[in-house]
Order: sequence, then structure tokens, then C-alpha cells
Amino acid sequence: MKKVIVDENLKDLRLDIALSKLENLSRKQVQDLIKEGKVYVNNKKTKPSYKLKLNDEILYTLPLPETLSLKPKKGNLDILYEDEDILVLNKPFGLVVHPAPGHVEDTLLNYLLYHFEKQGLTLENFLKEFSSKEEFDKEELKKANISSILRPGIVHRLDKNTAGILVIAKNKESHQKLSQIFQEKKAKKKYIAICQGLIPKDLKKVLRYKNNEYKITFKDGLGEIALPIGREDNNRLKFSYKSSNPKEAKTIVKVLRTYPKSDVSIVECDLITGRTHQIRTHLASLGFPILNDELYGFKLSKIENKKLKEILKKYKDKMHALCAYKLEIPHPRTGEILKFEIDLPKEMKEILEVLN
Repeated sequence: MKKVIVDENLKDLRLDIALSKLENLSRKQVQDLIKEGKVYVNNKKTKPSYKLKLNDEILYTLPLPETLSLKPKKGNLDILYEDEDILVLNKPFGLVVHPAPGHVEDTLLNYLLYHFEKQGLTLENFLKEFSSKEEFDKEELKKANISSILRPGIVHRLDKNTAGILVIAKNKESHQKLSQIFQEKKAKKKYIAICQGLIPKDLKKVLRYKNNEYKITFKDGLGEIALPIGREDNNRLKFSYKSSNPKEAKTIVKVLRTYPKSDVSIVECDLITGRTHQIRTHLASLGFPILNDELYGFKLSKIENKKLKEILKKYKDKMHALCAYKLEIPHPRTGEILKFEIDLPKEMKEILEVLN
């Protein structure tokens, strides 16, 4: 079962609305789970309309679909580069990378399989490189790590609500080499993030958890956040330094601009390591969550710029203001250094146009 401790972001929400936000499920799906007795609040069954209170404990079990498939599906791909070994693309906001419960077919991987099939790289041949099956039934999914068996060719990932550059391997040799490149930190990734709050150019902060102390310093708008992270002890959906099992995580942050009237900062983040939710976690730990990232403390109610608030409401369910806009990587076969840079997505440009 999954466990969530209700924090300020979930407090006062209906139970069904809170779970639908956390798991990207429809309210009807969540209501069915509650009726089936698969959701408990403080070890008791309750109604979908129950208003959550601070520190309530939610325990729930997500249903597995009968099957998850690796079937091709037509979709639009913004391809930056492609050869026989790799494909580099620009992922939009709101697109899930690979199939998972709640996202069975409309994923980037389904669209890639369709694209490869049009090139003559059939699903059968592609799967021979990475897997032997197109579909995995419920019993197999119970025993397996879903994310690993359903992501052939996927070397690294971006969250559903993050946009930007992704590299896909088209064969096993490229996949192995690219995985090694990322593990050895030979891939250079840079992100642009728009945060809530004004990040000072000179900043000193000390964070403590249990017997650990972490010091973070910015000078002239540049700083390194060396803050190990893992699943948070009191909320397993979040990652933070408040973890009993943190792993090394480092992000170089450069403050590009602040907007005092809008109470917003724009930063460039250079990933030294690549932990799950790393940038989101690191910026939130300093008190500057990414716009629209409610899980890590963003508060729409604190936005006073009316035009900005409307934009954030419009993209509430598909966008965190975070984009992987630069990538530099050696080609897995030739070793040639490939460099890619994209414009910010239209959603983030809309935000920039109304800042003051």
C-alpha cells in the first residue's frame, strides 16, 4: 500500500480530489477505489467527500490494469536529431514518457514505436532488442518493476509535467553506451526553471535533519546545492533531504533574473547528478518551489499578478515551469559531441510575457 501524510498542499481538499491529483487518476477511478475499500484515512474507511485534515494518514492501493501494452500509436513528435543509433526529441508538457497504470497507451513510447514502424523498424524487431513481448498481463505486472519492463530504448526520463530534450536509444548497443554515459556524468543537462519567490544573489542557508546538517551558499547569483535526497520519511510521494535513505545530489543554480512585483525568479540549473525530482526538490528546499509544483510547496493563492495566476490555472494539470533546454552528449557510436538547445515552450513564454 502507498502512504501519504496530509500536508498544507492537501489540507481541506476532498479525499477523492486529493488522490486524483496525486496519482493522475480520474475522480471516478478514485471514488471506485474508495468504494472497494482500497483507501483508508487514519486506518478507517471513509467517504470520497471527506475533507482532509493536516497530518491525516492516507493508505491506499492502486489497481493494476488487466494489461499494459507496447503498441504503436500515431502522435506528433518534435524530432531534433535522428540516425540509426539514437533519436533526440523535444518532449512537450503533459506527456507521459512510458506506459504505467493510469497512462496505458497515450505515451511518448507508444508514439515512438509508431514512428519507428514507419521507418521500417518493426515493433517485433525493436522489441527483440529490448524485450520479447508486446503486452504484460496483470500477474506479470504484480511481479515486475513496471517502469523497467515498459521502457525499451528510454535512457533517461522527464516527469509528465516537465518539458524538454530527451535522448532515445534505437538499439541495445546504443542503450548500453548511453546508460554508461549518463552514469559517468558525461551528459551535460541544463534546465530553465521559474520559481515562486525572489532568490537573493547572496544566500546562506543551513538545513538540518536528524543528525545531518547541510550548508548552502550563493554568491553573485551562483551557487551549488549539494543536498542528498531520497523518498521523504513522512510522505513517500515526495523526495527531499528529510529521508532515512538519501543519495548524493548536486545542482548548480544560476539566478538569471528576478521579478519583484510578481515575486518570481528565473534560474538556470545544471544537473551534476540526476536524481528523481532533483531540481524540484532542491529549489523547494531553499523555499523557492517551481511554479505550479504544488507537491513541493507552490501556492497559487500567493500569486498576486492576475495575468500570471490565470496562465498557471490554465496549465495547472500539465505544466510545472521547468524545461530541459540544453543537452550536450557524446554520440554512443562515434564519440562526436552533439549539442542541442531548444526555445522555451509556449507555456513558459506566456508566463515570461506577463512578469513584471
